[in-house]
Amino acid sequence: MTGDLLARAAQQYITPHVTCPALLEIGPETLVLHVRLTATQTREDSTARADDVYFTSEQCYYPQPPCAYYEHIIASRNWSDIVVVTPPKDRENEQRTGCAHLILEEFAPRYGLSARLQSKSEFEDACVLHRAQNLVLSFSSWS
Repeated sequence: MTGDLLARAAQQYITPHVTCPALLEIGPETLVLHVRLTATQTREDSTARADDVYFTSEQCYYPQPPCAYYEHIIASRNWSDIVVVTPPKDRENEQRTGCAHLILEEFAPRYGLSARLQSKSEFEDACVLHRAQNLVLSFSSWS
């Protein structure tokens, strides 16, 4: 399904059932990125991450896209700002690593953009995704 068809289907079938507050901080030129955190594999002998794009396992059905995916999109347009939506702060140690960290600390400054982390309740995060006019999704059952 293309992005336009997906957007129309969401507007027709999801929007009428979702009551999200207006979000003034999400403007028409805001880029909203859904970035999953990586989950360290449980085997002690491996440094691979379960969400790593190069990790091959039946346990990793939705691999995380490479960080270059997000940088390419950031560089593709003159965005006003960036909002990175990522899982809750109970995995705070991982928010300082991986793509979310690179976007906030390297990519956004490289392109002269302000960026903030959105990591609140599932409802609040879903509302940010729902209200975004420029949305980039990682692969997951949640998004």
